Amino acid sequence: MTGGRKILIGTAGMPGAGKDTVKKVVQKLGLPVVVMGDEVRSEAKRKGLAITPENLGEVMLEMRKKEG
Repeated sequence: MTGGRKILIGTAGMPGAGKDTVKKVVQKLGLPVVVMGDEVRSEAKRKGLAITPENLGEVMLEMRKKEG
């Protein structure tokens, strides 16, 4: 169906928009799910930073600058 290409589906929205519902459906289908907030928290922990809004914001900006 995709000719061997990978498909990336992203979700965004306000609280209550249905992001978690989509995530649960995708997981039930056995497809991988990456939650950006989890990745940012993991990177902050790897760097030995406290999980604060300020630190997470800095890490997020660094990741965005490096990875796009």
